[in-house]
Amino acid sequence: CLAQKQLVSSKAALTASVSDHLDRLYKRLSIQNDVLLSSQNQEEEQHLGELILAYLHEIPRGADRWVVNDYLTGEDRALKLDPTQTPQENAQRYFKRSARKKAAAKAAQAQKGEIEPQVAYLQSVLLSIDTAGTSTELGEIREELREAGYLRQSPGSKKGEKQQQSQPVRFRSPDGIEILVGRNNRQNDLLATRIARSTDIWLHVQGMPGSHVVVRHRAPLPSDTMVAALNIAAYYSRGRNSS
Repeated sequence: CLAQKQLVSSKAALTASVSDHLDRLYKRLSIQNDVLLSSQNQEEEQHLGELILAYLHEIPRGADRWVVNDYLTGEDRALKLDPTQTPQENAQRYFKRSARKKAAAKAAQAQKGEIEPQVAYLQSVLLSIDTAGTSTELGEIREELREAGYLRQSPGSKKGEKQQQSQPVRFRSPDGIEILVGRNNRQNDLLATRIARSTDIWLHVQGMPGSHVVVRHRAPLPSDTMVAALNIAAYYSRGRNSS
């Protein structure tokens, strides 16, 4: 029907927009990982500088290479030197390179700390878009993305305008027990803060984006209900097609 076609089209457009944001984040993350990779030997640079200082009295000025005994390993190793600099200056050169790499690694880790939560969030949003079953649910996701700064406010819409809250999907297990599924972040929040009781069972696929699943029953669950709830949690997750 027309409404279903419009929903599919809207989901595709929103998926493309979120994927664009994710691609940019992946590129930024790749750059930070490259920085961390190139900074891995900063402790080695520091140690080379310390070795030069330890053998400062032996190394002649103008040498481009000098073999010393490494006091950490007990083995001989060759130090690469700049013959235009004094041994002291060569040591400082290694120390400065070590300091630069250490600072770069610290900055890269800080950047990753900002980027990775955004990646995880947008991956969860992609799943929410995929599992959205109504235009109301899709509208909630779109509004959530606007509030988070990933989408611009649409022309003609009023900032802060609230839509009617969609409700989690409801299932009945083979034992007649109610199972609730949040298909976007707002529904997940609704489940966690308004609907779920302290005696209910909460399920979520480990280590990947997925829906919150609440079984309206205290432990222990009947086996058929547990299997049904686990299957629902797996289906409404990014791992639905995995082994």
